[in-house]
Amino acid sequence: MLPLLLSAALLGGMGSSQRMGEVSPFAVATAQVSHRAFVVEAMWDDADKIENHSGWSLRGAGDWHCGVLTIGAGYSYRRTSAWSKDAWWARAGVQQGPLWLLASIAPDSRNMEAKLEARLRLRHGWAIVEPRAWVGTHSTAEEIGGYAWGIETLIGVAR
Repeated sequence: MLPLLLSAALLGGMGSSQRMGEVSPFAVATAQVSHRAFVVEAMWDDADKIENHSGWSLRGAGDWHCGVLTIGAGYSYRRTSAWSKDAWWARAGVQQGPLWLLASIAPDSRNMEAKLEARLRLRHGWAIVEPRAWVGTHSTAEEIGGYAWGIETLIGVAR
């Protein structure tokens, strides 16, 4: 009975960011599993950092959807050849139909990171196209005079 209650999605594509110190474009992959109102996702990207031309990041999150409201938590790990960092994230948002607006903040981050993201999941049968856009802030972006931002376009399959 449990397999009938689970749904899953695998997506991949390309992303680009500005004021994050990353080389763009970069590859992105996401896996999601949901059970009723709970969604767990894992995300990976191979965005090299500009200063040493190496790097990747791995993020995971769990969210609970209650009507249009979402609350959750996440974890991020960033690795380069010279350094690594990690952070815990608090997440909250609203979801209406295929549109999901998600705010995240990493209160323990040494870079004072926060992010507002919009995702639009367009689904036809098992096929998915999901454009994502985000704007955020962190200490380095503030030093160079503004917000960081990025876009991703993912395609994939869902059950």
